[in-house]
Formats: sequence, structure tokens, C-alpha cells
Amino acid sequence: MNIYFISEKNIFNSEYLKNISNFGNIIFMSENNDDNYKVLMEDTMQKVIVYDPDYAGWNFPNNILNNVDNLKAIFLGTTDKSYVDLKLCDRKSIDVINIPRYASNSVAEYLVMYMFALANKIPLQIKNENRQIFTNELMQIELSDKKVGIVGLGNIGTRIAEICFGIGMNVYYWNRTKKQCKYNYISLDKLFEDCDVIFICLSINDETKQLINDELLNSMKKSCILISGTGKQLINSKIIEEKVKNNALFGYALESPDTPLSTYEGNVMVTSEYGWFTKEASKLRLKNGMMQL
Repeated sequence: MNIYFISEKNIFNSEYLKNISNFGNIIFMSENNDDNYKVLMEDTMQKVIVYDPDYAGWNFPNNILNNVDNLKAIFLGTTDKSYVDLKLCDRKSIDVINIPRYASNSVAEYLVMYMFALANKIPLQIKNENRQIFTNELMQIELSDKKVGIVGLGNIGTRIAEICFGIGMNVYYWNRTKKQCKYNYISLDKLFEDCDVIFICLSINDETKQLINDELLNSMKKSCILISGTGKQLINSKIIEEKVKNNALFGYALESPDTPLSTYEGNVMVTSEYGWFTKEASKLRLKNGMMQL
């Protein structure tokens, strides 16, 4: 069997590659999927693909799924599967294996960092070149006793709830099913209307893409902080950006690669997609990935 890595080679240590070589012949490929397609089309042997979307793109090519023979499985270097056509894979009997939970803690801590940054108006301080001016524009808020609403109480959402509860916040959540937990279940409408801080921690699929509509976004309090764990994919970001710009929302945070902070007006915290990129999560990613393979 051939094991094709569409990924950078230098992120894997020699021990990992040695263990993987017990399963088959390792071949590292280009970040150019057109070149990869040509190579894969010529190979008639059984094969699997180990795919890193940060390397080759967050849209796995359907021409590989449709036309490459003897492709048995795709191993993703992520928890997310939304960038692969799962229905097509199912029809073609191609297994798609992700790496669950390896970055739950690191992503949760990263999103909580956004909350602290916005509460203390760090984006405005940076854009103000750290000049110490005591104005209403730079007036901060404390988070203790505030209501935090978490949309999606999975692994990441649960860890965020634990951290927020630990600093004295009142934790509310909405989930498709109620959880056996100490936090307060609340309807989605009520969560957006009442909470002081809102975290969006949903997986991306056809159902969740329709869930958070403009009406919900427009129902938020002027004093609310919105933190998106899915970038711009599940919400109408233009509405939120306009609200922050016009002081109709306290703050907004998201991951948006290669987007300078200066692109946004007001208290908007934007970074690249580094939430998973910790030493601890990277080690767990390799360990769990090898177990899956």
C-alpha cells in the first residue's frame, strides 16, 4: 500500500515516519493539488492519503475522489471534516478519518484569550499605539458575574464553560441536546438576547450553516462581546463588523488568516488560525494521528 502525505515533511519526526512506514510506502507530495492528481491517477495500487489543509487548501479536490483508483481512506490532520465532500466519499466507499479532541484545550484557551482581550479593549490599545488616554472609548469591563453564553457544548465549548465558571461568570449554553452538567441550558433566542459574552463553538455542517441568522445577531445587547470559533463561516460577519464600528456591539473576535488588525474598525480582535498551534496539541495530534492510521 502507498501512503501519500499531502503535507509538509518537516512537521513529522523520524520516529513517527518510521512507525508509519510499517503500514506501507511513504510518499510526500506537492502542495499543488493539480500535480498531486496526476501522480495519484498513475498509481493503480491501494492507497491512502494523509491530508493537511493548511498545506494544500481547505477544499479537498473532488477530482481525486472521483477519478483516483483504489483510494481507501483519507486521514485528515484536523478535527474538522467540512472541507471534504463526505457524501461523495460515502458513495465511493472512501473512509474519512479525522483526529478528534487533540486541540480542544488549546482552542478553548485561545478563544477565552479573545474574551479577555476584548473586555480590556486590547485591539483599540494596539491601534492607539499604546498611548495612555483615559477616554470612554478605552473604558474596559470586568468579566466576573457576567453572563456568558456558549453555542455548542462539545469538547471545546465545555472547556470554555469550565474556564469561565472558574473566574466567576454565570455560564449558559445552547446545544442540540441538553447536557447533564452544572451549567444553565437556555434557548438560542434567549442566549443571544441576554448574554454579555457569546462564544460560537459549533461544528460546520449543513444544519449549523442555517442556525445563526441575522435576526439573532441583531438581537444582541449593545454591551455584548461575540467570539466566533468558526471565523466567518457560520455568521453574517458584515452585520457584526458594522455593529462594532458603530458602537452597537462591545466587541467581536475571530480567526481570519492574513487579515491585519487595521482592516477592522472598533474593538475587533482578529488573528490567524493559531488556536490549535501549541506544543502540547501538536504532540497529541501526531500521537492520535498515528493511532488512527
